[in-house]
Amino acid sequence: MKIYTLLFIFLLTTNLFSQKATVKFLVGKADVKSAQQKTPRNLSINDEIIKGNVIHTYDESICEILFPDGSVTKIASNSKLAIADIKESSKGNTSLLTGIGKFFFKIKKAVGQSFTVKTPTAVASIRGTEFVIENTSAGTNIFVQNGVVDFSDKNGANTVQVKAGQKSTVKKGQRPSRPSSFNKNDRKLMSDAATLSMGSKLAPPPPKAGMITEETASSSPITQAEQNTSESGFSMGAAVGAVSVDGEIYSQIGIRPEFSFGKFGMMLDLSLYLDGEGNIATQFWDSPEDILEKIYYMRWGKQGDPFYAHVGALDNYRLGYGILMNRYANTIQYPSVIRVGAKFGFKAGNLGMDVMINNLNESFDKGGLYAGRLSYDIIGDLQIGVSAVYDRNQYKGLRDKDGDGVPNEIDDFPDDPRYSVDTDGNGVPDQNDPDRDGNGYTDNLVPPYDSPPDSSILNDRDFSLDKLKKAPFNTNQASDKEQIAFAVDISYPVIQYDYLNLIIYSQAAKFGYDGGYGFTVPGILAKFLFVNLYGEYRIFGEKFLPEYFNTTYEVDRSVFIEDSTGQRVPHTKRDLLMGINQTSQGYVVGADFNLSKFLIFGTEFQDMFTGDTHLRTLRANFDINTTFIPKINRAGAYYYQNHVKTLFELSPGTILGYQIEYEIAAGAAILLDFRQTFWDKNGDGIVTSSESDKTTILQTVFRF
Repeated sequence: MKIYTLLFIFLLTTNLFSQKATVKFLVGKADVKSAQQKTPRNLSINDEIIKGNVIHTYDESICEILFPDGSVTKIASNSKLAIADIKESSKGNTSLLTGIGKFFFKIKKAVGQSFTVKTPTAVASIRGTEFVIENTSAGTNIFVQNGVVDFSDKNGANTVQVKAGQKSTVKKGQRPSRPSSFNKNDRKLMSDAATLSMGSKLAPPPPKAGMITEETASSSPITQAEQNTSESGFSMGAAVGAVSVDGEIYSQIGIRPEFSFGKFGMMLDLSLYLDGEGNIATQFWDSPEDILEKIYYMRWGKQGDPFYAHVGALDNYRLGYGILMNRYANTIQYPSVIRVGAKFGFKAGNLGMDVMINNLNESFDKGGLYAGRLSYDIIGDLQIGVSAVYDRNQYKGLRDKDGDGVPNEIDDFPDDPRYSVDTDGNGVPDQNDPDRDGNGYTDNLVPPYDSPPDSSILNDRDFSLDKLKKAPFNTNQASDKEQIAFAVDISYPVIQYDYLNLIIYSQAAKFGYDGGYGFTVPGILAKFLFVNLYGEYRIFGEKFLPEYFNTTYEVDRSVFIEDSTGQRVPHTKRDLLMGINQTSQGYVVGADFNLSKFLIFGTEFQDMFTGDTHLRTLRANFDINTTFIPKINRAGAYYYQNHVKTLFELSPGTILGYQIEYEIAAGAAILLDFRQTFWDKNGDGIVTSSESDKTTILQTVFRF
């Protein structure tokens, strides 16, 4: 007979009129059921929990229960907890029954009281402590942070005392193992359970393949921290190393505090950069924009809540079912380029809304990328959605350090907003240079030097304005700088079970400014156990690109290429779109899985064809749980290639990278984070190994 059937039989024999516990924090989906109820009801914050209730959490959910005496139990995702008895604040006993899953307990103990946790294979009697119980099909593991726990087999025939900093295991039909000391992973488990803190936060890699959720889980520590939105706590991370910012190498001392309280959370990036002489680079702290950029993120709730808001880093944003915007990241060039974005939304009855802004600073400077979607549940779970994405000025993707509108690459004075042209290259701006063409003669007969000729000055009588540099390109005065697109979608969840889900959908999109159309029919999202699968059949017209606003959008949004005269001129991704003069059709398929957090893998392949011409896209990421690898805290790699005829040949927008973290001492590690992005810098249609940007970060990471 299943353990949960036994739980219900046991609970039917208990008195239901007892003290009440309360749901203090809840993120994600959870339900509660009494022994008399046929179907469970959804659980909400501040709900009362009484003896006889069984609580069940689902994927990416966590629930915290506060008992009358001040004791706390946290129920991790995909776990079940039954309340056998609840003690009063001053007397009585509390007894809990746990099924498969993970649970954290912080117990307050008084004279004459007891607190007992029973599992399918073990019993834990508590004397006032903090500990974690983890139940699997093989048995029960216990990890004690504070206090002492009497830990026995199911029948209580064999008991061991597990003290602070120790762990023990009871396997089916066996006695408890001898208590042993925590290792580094056990300490991290306790820290995560108590505070949901992930320790040091580093710049994330590009988002991973996979499309099942609106924000696909990433191995990036930033993303993990953001997902844990229901707990209160504080953590501090630090990193020391070298980074490249604006082509200059700096020594970095990074302090990254993070704290959360309920649905509110914040993480700061208080990095100091030292130049080659050991001086602090003050240019990263001398403006209101710089101060704003020190907030890595600040949030309230998360997507899926009745209301959520987030300001800062956006690691992996998806709009609707992704035909326009999928895996967008404003962190692709972090920390060389810091963008402070925002996202917010709500769900009220049948109506929902999601909004995203890529960079608040850019929005205040006549630019900004804006995305939004409205959704409405028509009948039952049948939903329609309407989306729009608007890039106010694509050329804002070009770096402009001094904010004068002239991009750094063609600005002769990139640090001074007053000047931008120096024809003769002598370091004096043309507007202040009496000899602008550098031939040794003054050209004061030409404005702005239009005073009467002075016989004591050698005037250049052959001077011509044609000898001077033309006024440089200015992003604020550019034409054809905008881009806009619209999409509609319809979806219906055919199957909805804990470990089996199937959603069927269709979507269509159209670009503005004479752009093309595209649609997918059908599209399928499926989840089976720990594997997520998806697929679409796609039909695209001329001048259309799917997932136009993607991971590399901030890189290829606008770039400089050389024209036939050797001049560097700006081009936008919209120019690329206008060059697509054929219709195409094809498919995209993908899968990702998380095998007990030991092996995490995601991949996506797209093949669009016109006649015999195929354009292919490949994304892949691979991460492993390094628990069983001594000294290695983290290891992973990723690869991304977009719209190419031949995979694994260098092409614009190709990204590859890896992260390896090696522990050198308790709480300290060395992190190697490498990323390489390729594009056609000279515009000759060929990408070579030299046409790339490499970012290598070597840091000493400290965890507190």
